[in-house]
Amino acid sequence: MLLLENIKIALSSIKSNLLRSLLTILIIMVGITALVGILTAIDTILYSLNDNFSSIGSNSFKIQPAYESLKSRRHGRKKRIGDNINFRQAMQFKEKYHFPGAKVTVYTNFVNGATVKYKDKKTNPIINVKGVDDNFINVAGLEVGEGRYFNNNELQDGKHKVILGNQIVKSLFKLKKDKVIGKIVDINGYNYKVIGIIKEEGTNKNTNNDQ
Repeated sequence: MLLLENIKIALSSIKSNLLRSLLTILIIMVGITALVGILTAIDTILYSLNDNFSSIGSNSFKIQPAYESLKSRRHGRKKRIGDNINFRQAMQFKEKYHFPGAKVTVYTNFVNGATVKYKDKKTNPIINVKGVDDNFINVAGLEVGEGRYFNNNELQDGKHKVILGNQIVKSLFKLKKDKVIGKIVDINGYNYKVIGIIKEEGTNKNTNNDQ
């Protein structure tokens, strides 16, 4: 009987305060909807971040100038590049960024679409040439399969030394990989001595560092 009395009192209270009851229900519904929307947005952002990071390695990220796509009726689509990060700014960041277990690499895409030649053979003009520092190979998740990485003197003085990807070696040389070390290749008209070959990654990587 007590339960029935309580139900009757509750229904009576709702009838006498119908507008207030409807507003309360509406507020609760809006609150739940907003909460679901916020949680969905957070999940979407996290998925996007994970997806972007997976393309460059799960434990790394890039800092580079921003760009914005613009539309022009006369000239079609344009890109406005943000201010370049100069060498001094990049090195200051590398020197000041101290975090346990973290490494910073400063590198530049020296040439996009280069041609690499050895004797009478050459690659298509699609090779990307990077200028790198001491940490690049570790941050990029690469390994030297043959030869060695750049030493401090070579990094400081900018010696004409190069580390080649596997696909370049396969297309230019009929030698065993260890015999390629020490050979001179031509990159866009400049001679470079081969000191290393990147370890072959296979087909499961998102980036083609074998080139």
